[in-house]
Formats: sequence, structure tokens, C-alpha cells
Amino acid sequence: MLRRVLFFALLFGAATAPIVAQEGPTPNRIYIATYMVNYGNIPEYQELYETQGVPILDELVEEGMLVGFNFRMHHTGGEYTLREGLIGDPDTDFDAVWAAYNGRWEERHPAGFERLGAIIDAHEDEVWNLEVLNLGDGGGAQYLYEIYWQVNFNDLDAWTRVWEEEVFPIMDGLIEQGLLSGYVQQGHNTGGRFNTKVAMLYDEWDDLDEIEAAFFSALALDNPAWAYVQSHKDELWQNLPPR
Repeated sequence: MLRRVLFFALLFGAATAPIVAQEGPTPNRIYIATYMVNYGNIPEYQELYETQGVPILDELVEEGMLVGFNFRMHHTGGEYTLREGLIGDPDTDFDAVWAAYNGRWEERHPAGFERLGAIIDAHEDEVWNLEVLNLGDGGGAQYLYEIYWQVNFNDLDAWTRVWEEEVFPIMDGLIEQGLLSGYVQQGHNTGGRFNTKVAMLYDEWDDLDEIEAAFFSALALDNPAWAYVQSHKDELWQNLPPR
């Protein structure tokens, strides 16, 4: 069943990113922590995360501190190799979430927590407002393709209308065709240099060509909306491999 929700930026002030959907409060923000971990250390990081970190995150969801969470591995683009997403609602205090997450991990698994810190060479944090969600069944999709845009703030409303009127109907059709698992439009909240982005979720590698063709049919390069874009970047993330 398709689920599309529009949030007004003035109300919330950002899953992706793929979202682990939960009953209860509607998610409206995602805290994304990206890590530089040497590829040779990713299997160890994954084991620590899945055996020690995930049970704590499950507790935080049960306690209502988080709406959901996700974790992905680098595929193409960008400089970081791992991506952790913590999904919140309007009442989520991310500072409190991180204090509980790290504090419980260090208390219960001090050796694992210390090792985790040792194999993270660098990291970056960003918070995004979740403005439009149509997830379908895409929470666990294999691939997450994110397009970041830098748009002049005076043009953001016009840029958003173009997506609402011309692009999202095409993407809704791709979901119905089974090519796209879902999408999330996000607006900048904290961190980073880009101020708007769209995450597309899909399962089959070969479907990306058809997805991009449909996207550019809706937003062709001669569309006046491209004048709003000052810069952009693309990143492709994938699910962690089975251990």
C-alpha cells in the first residue's frame, strides 16, 4: 500500500533514506551519521553493530525515543563507506538518543565500543527534514540512490512545486510498475552544504536506467526549473551483505 505524506517546512523547520516504519508518531526527521571505515574493517564493524548496537536501537524504538533506524554500505559516490540513519518524530531529542545509544553500548560492551571507535577514521553528521514520503514497501530495498541539490533559498518553493507537480506523479507510477520501491524528499535541517535532496529506493540494479529515464522525461534538461540548481551530488548506498 502506498503511503505518501506531505510535511510543511514551516511547521517542522529534513530516511532514508529508507525508513523502518513503526506504528505511532509520524517520522519527520532523520539524523544521518556517515563513517569512514576501511573496507577491511567493515565486516568487524557490521558484526559489532548487528550484535551489540541493534539491540540497543530496538530498545530506543520500544521506549519511544526513536521511530526507526537503518544502516547502509557505500556503493558509488561520496567519500564515506558506512551510513547510519536514526529516524525521529517531532518530539525526538537526538542529543538524548545518542547519549543513551553510546552510553548503553559502552556500559554493556566496553571492549566492542572501544574497538568501534578505533576503526572509525572520520565521520560526518547531518539532520534532514522528511518532507514527502512514499515508501510503498521500500523500507528494506537493496539500493538507496540519493540526489543532493543546492538551490537558492528564494527558489526553493518553486523547485518544490516542480517536483510535486511534474516529478512525483512519474515516480508514483514507477512504484506501481514495481521499478521503484519508494522515495523520500528531504529538506536541510542541520549540517552539510546542500539544502534539498531526494532519496529513491529500488531493488534491482538494472532498474536504475529506467528510473533515470523516467525522471528526465518528467524533468528534462530544457526545463526552466534547472536554472534553480547551483550544484548537486549523487550517492548510491546498498544494504550490508549477509554475515
